[in-house]
This record gives sequence, structure tokens and C-alpha cells, in this order.
Amino acid sequence: MAVKFRRERIMHSGNRLVLIATFVAGVCLCAPALAQNGTAALNARIGELSRAGKYAEAIPLAQQMVANLEKSSGPNNRDLAASLANLALLYGNQGRDAEAEPIGKRALAMLEKAHGLDSSEVAASLNNLAALYQRQERYPDAEPLFKRALAIREKSLPPGHPDRAQSLNNLATLYEKQGRHADSEPLFRQALAIYEKAAGPAHPAVATLLNNLGQADKVQGRYGDAEPLIRRSLAIREKVLGPDHPDVARSLNIWPTFTSGRGVSPTPNRFISGHWRSVNGRLAPIIPIARHRPTIWLRSTGPRGASPTRCRWWKE
Repeated sequence: MAVKFRRERIMHSGNRLVLIATFVAGVCLCAPALAQNGTAALNARIGELSRAGKYAEAIPLAQQMVANLEKSSGPNNRDLAASLANLALLYGNQGRDAEAEPIGKRALAMLEKAHGLDSSEVAASLNNLAALYQRQERYPDAEPLFKRALAIREKSLPPGHPDRAQSLNNLATLYEKQGRHADSEPLFRQALAIYEKAAGPAHPAVATLLNNLGQADKVQGRYGDAEPLIRRSLAIREKVLGPDHPDVARSLNIWPTFTSGRGVSPTPNRFISGHWRSVNGRLAPIIPIARHRPTIWLRSTGPRGASPTRCRWWKE
């Protein structure tokens, strides 16, 4: 239950773009000098595949980018650090945490050295590493990283900035996984209010927060409160992302846990098509999807507080 933000807003700071994956966020930089050797096009393709959930196709390209930069840029290059963070994120999206963790730690150390301890790039990398620990149920390891990322963003960004909402959502998700509902729900609602204002009521980021809040209600037995939130989340995802997207599968997978005896309708027939199959009583797309999925977006490396270039995706 994490968040990604994906609005198609392009902003430039100089000519450097940063590809950041979020719910947790990774970084992949593309500088003007790199455009001459095709790295810019490769970076764009990685982002395109990642946004589509095609991680198996994106990983070989991300590996190629890292290899190219290690040969051409030296061990402490900012672009290399960003590319490593992006590769770690992609591994994490496929549940390959044993490969993701050492690469993510290396990327974080490089980003801290290159950008400073309180930079937006470091906050994004902290989020990614914390998300990995969360997936492994290493909650004591994840919490201080999520809190540090949130503190960096609260210090450097305005109250309505989407990155602050992302960190609020990430920390709330961690609390929710531990059954700390009293701690999670206020943070989810703060994040939802920011995203609705920043991105509009029908954005995928809003769908993720609605889903998160709905699931928090569901696990506490508040099915009447959960249903409209999850229905609205599913409607947004189907309309914006298309019926074959992994996030739509996640929303559909919630429905079999509701029964008419709890006052909640079964899965609407209109959401079930030839694109879906039943797996252990849960709906899943026929295309392969990763179990753990953070997300990717483009942002500019302008001054602190600059708006994202292309906004992000999340993880749930």
C-alpha cells in the first residue's frame, strides 16, 4: 500500500532529468552529456517499461545502463548512483530483494556523498530501501528510513508538495502492516488530501490512497466504509491505467474477501473479462505481474521544492 505519482507535467532544470521510482523512490539520472551516446534514449525506455509494469523487460536495459556508466563515468558519478538506485528498485519490483538490497545501499551511499544528506535524491533512495525492508517484514529497519525521508521532505518542501504525501503514505503503510491503525489513518488522510489537490480526484495516486484507506477500514471490519473507497479506487484505475494494469488486479483481488453478508457486493461482472483468470480464488491478469511493485517517475533536479517533471507511481 504505497504511492506513486504520475502526472504528465514536464519541467526542466538546466537539461538534467532524474528518473525516480517511488512509493518508494529510486533515482535514474539522464544528463545532456549522456544523450550523445544513447543513454538518454535508454533511460527513457526503462522509464516507459517500468511505468507499464514490464519489469522483466526493463531490468536488462537498466543493467546495461549501469554497465555503460561504470565504464565511462567512474565509481562515484551521480548518474551511476541514480542508475544503481533505479536497478535496485526494478529488482525489488520483481521480489528479487537479495539483489536489490546491496545495490540500493551502494546507491544511497553514493547519493549522500554526491547530493548531501538532506537532498531529495537521498530521500527517494531512503524510501526505496525502507520499502524493501518493509516487504521483508523488517519493520524496525524500515521505520527510521521512512521517518528520515519524511523529515527531509517536510524541511525542504512546501506543505502541499506530492513528495510529502508520498512519504506520509509510505509511513502510514508501514504502520498499517503492523496493525497500528490509529497511527496510519491520519497519515493516509493527509496524503490523500494533498494528492487530490495536487493531481485532481481521478489520478492514480488518489486511487492508491483510496485503496489504502479502504483496506484499513476493511481489516477493522468497517466494510460499509471500505466499499465506496475501493470501488472509487478501482474505477479510477480502470479508466486511467487500463484493464490489464497490475494495479487493477490489486483492486480486483480485494473483492472476493467481501461477502453480501457483510453488506458489500461481490465483484462486479463488468470488471471480469478474458484478460483475467482465477488464482486460488483471487483474480489476476493473464499477463505476469510482480508481487511487490514500487514505481517510477521523472523529476527535475532543480532547486529544492521544484515540482516533479513527470509525477510518479507507487507501490502497494
